[in-house]
Amino acid sequence: MLKIAIAPLENESADTSDALGLVEKLKDPKIKGRVKRAIKQQLDDMGYQRGSPEKYELQIKEKKAATETAIALEKQASMAREQEFQRKTLENDLKRQQIAAQIALYEAQGYQLAAQKSKLEADAALKVAIIKKDPQAIETAKTGVELADKEVNLSSLRAASAQANLNDQGEIAANSTQEQKVTQGTENQNFQASEKRRERSTALDLVETGEKAHRPMSLTTAEDKAGTLSPQFTLPQRIDINQMPKLDLKPGENIFEGYQRQRENMKLPNQSAKFPTSTIADMPPMDKTTASVSSASIQPRESAGGNQFVEALKMANQGIEQRLDALRGAIMALANTPRSLTVSTANPVDDAADFMNRMSRGQVMGSGM
Repeated sequence: MLKIAIAPLENESADTSDALGLVEKLKDPKIKGRVKRAIKQQLDDMGYQRGSPEKYELQIKEKKAATETAIALEKQASMAREQEFQRKTLENDLKRQQIAAQIALYEAQGYQLAAQKSKLEADAALKVAIIKKDPQAIETAKTGVELADKEVNLSSLRAASAQANLNDQGEIAANSTQEQKVTQGTENQNFQASEKRRERSTALDLVETGEKAHRPMSLTTAEDKAGTLSPQFTLPQRIDINQMPKLDLKPGENIFEGYQRQRENMKLPNQSAKFPTSTIADMPPMDKTTASVSSASIQPRESAGGNQFVEALKMANQGIEQRLDALRGAIMALANTPRSLTVSTANPVDDAADFMNRMSRGQVMGSGM
C-alpha cells in the first residue's frame, strides 16, 4: 500500500533530479547555444520559470524539498497505521492465548475428577475382592488401587501446571505489550532522527542556493520549506487479562457438569471480534489507501501454547488410561466369576465316587504315567 501511495511522489522526485542534471549542463560554458535553448525548453515544459541557472536550481531544490517532505509524511502515516494493526493483532493473540489457558485448566480439572472416580472404583473393587477372599483378585485390585493413586497424583500435577500457566498470562501479556512498545518506540525514534537529518541538510542547501541565485533566504524559512513531521505516535498500553477463570454452578449442578457446560459455551475470538481502538494524535492527512488498510480484517494467529500443553499431557496419560481400562475389565470379570458349584443327583454317593475316580484318572493321564 505504501509503494502505491508514494509512487507519484517518487516519480516527481525523480523528475527534480533530472531537472538538476539539466541545470548542471546549462552551467557548462562549452555548451552550444542551440543546446542551451533545448535545455531551457525542457525546463519550461517541467513547469519552471525561466531565469539564470542559479534561479532554476533554487526552484528545483524547493520543489524537491516539498516532494521529499510529502513522501516523509506519507511514510509516517503508513507507519502509524501498521503499528496500530500490530497492536490489535497482539491484543487478539493474547486474548486467544488466555482463553486457551483457561480451557487447559478446565480440561485438567476434568481429568482430575475422572482420576478421583477411578480411585473410588479401584477401592470398591478391592473391597469386593476382600469380601470374596480371593487372593488373586485381591492382588489385582491392589495393583488397580496403586495405579489409581498415581493417576490422581498425575492429574493433580496437571491441574497445578494448568493453573500456573493461567496465572502467568497477565505477566506474559504485560511483557509482550512492553516489548512491542519498545520496538515501535525505537522505530519511531529512528524515523524521526533520519528525517531531522534530512531536514537540516535540505535547509542548509536551500540557504546556499538562495545566495547564489541572489534571493537570500533565512534558515527559518528554509527549514519551513524542508518540512516538519509530527513527533507524536500512539504506543500500546497494558492489556488486562483476567487471572482466574470462575466456574459458575447452576442450582443442583455438580462441579463436573458445570465444567462441561462452561467448556462447551467457551468460544475463541474470530474475525468479527471487536477491539478497543486508539487515536493517533496529530496524524497527517491520509490518502485513499487508508480506507483499504483500515477495513482489512485481522487474521488472528493460532496461539499453540495451551493446545501443546494439553496434547503433551494426553500423550503422558495415554498408557496409564489404557492399562486402567484393561484392569477394570479384568476386575469386573473376576468379580463376576462364581467360586462354588452345586450339583443335584439322585445317587450322590455313587456319582461322587465316579466323579473322583474320573478326576484321578485324568490327572494320571495328564502326568504321562
